[in-house]
Amino acid sequence: EPNLKGLGKLQEASAKVGQIEMAEQWAHEITSRFGATPENSRMMIDAAAVAGNTSAVEHYFKQAKQAGIQTDAIMLTSLMDAAAKRGDLKSVECWMNAANESGVEISLSMCTTAIDAAARSGAMERARSWLTHMRESGLQPDVVALTAIVHGAAKKSWKLAELWVDAFPLFAVEPNMITYNTLISAAAKRGELEAAQRTYQRCLQAGFQPDVLTFTGLVIAAGRSNCIDNATWWFRTAVESNVRPDKVMMSALIDTCARGGHQVAAKQWVDWADAGGIELNEICYGSLIAAAARVGNLPEAEAWFATIGEKRLVPRVVQYTQVIKAASAAGDRETAEAYFMEMAKIWGAKQDGLDRKAMQTMQAVVGMERLKELCRAAGIDREQNRALGAREEGRR
Repeated sequence: EPNLKGLGKLQEASAKVGQIEMAEQWAHEITSRFGATPENSRMMIDAAAVAGNTSAVEHYFKQAKQAGIQTDAIMLTSLMDAAAKRGDLKSVECWMNAANESGVEISLSMCTTAIDAAARSGAMERARSWLTHMRESGLQPDVVALTAIVHGAAKKSWKLAELWVDAFPLFAVEPNMITYNTLISAAAKRGELEAAQRTYQRCLQAGFQPDVLTFTGLVIAAGRSNCIDNATWWFRTAVESNVRPDKVMMSALIDTCARGGHQVAAKQWVDWADAGGIELNEICYGSLIAAAARVGNLPEAEAWFATIGEKRLVPRVVQYTQVIKAASAAGDRETAEAYFMEMAKIWGAKQDGLDRKAMQTMQAVVGMERLKELCRAAGIDREQNRALGAREEGRR
């Protein structure tokens, strides 16, 4: 006969990967044999939180209260995590206030979740407020909480993020590899190559071994600074440091070469990735399609588009839009319409439909009236596709 501990482990395993139905099956098994338990309810809330299913989280929380199970710090942390995942700072703070009202002792993980949610939503004043609350509650901020603030600060200003890293010793905390990668990633998004390289040196001086995220950030920073040679140098440095490039780093390098007009180099890196067994994604091939479109080379754009299917990848709206641009540049309206119809049939029925850029690109090729005809032929009307409706509203 299975015991409570064994069944609990099975439910926990399901909860960790967000398998709500499986976790619920084990919950029913536990309840039927041993009755409702606090751990049983926590696991269901955890499963729903991992799956990002907010309504399920609230359902299981209410179910636990109805069963007379007392709310505790673990349960509230799961509720806060679920709200944080969907970027709902208001709910995160409501659950934190509920903890205070229920007399639940505030934990380090609860404060860290509140700080992270505030920082990610750009509410730095709230993040600092929760940091203060953490210290006033007698809790010592850790590297996870402070790195969350660095991440939020980086959205405002890279220099502000660096100042927060400099302030870590005031909290008796040392930055870790995630902290430095957060700084490098922030610099990369802004195209601040010098800042990214300076952070890399700090990372080495602190005794850390740079990883694939570190070098990916440096390649992206160099690419956005239009420094193709520098991007290539950082890529080669990663390989020489025994860091295996992943599809994101490869895409960053190939995109840099393609956007810089170095199509030959971009193709060589594609061959290098294939030889090394590195699987590229559709975004990478999209960069090559876009490069071909810029010079009106439709055959090459179509060849790269076909490669996406050959690699068993799914071309998305962005890649379809790029090959349509190539057809437009080559003056081949018939091919552009064929790709549009294919794109519309695959993506037109999706929740977000075709994006505005795709619609505007096609309108530039065939005109608004013909675009309407194509949309009707593909079964897309204005209500189904907000992008076209928004465009028409703008014209009116």
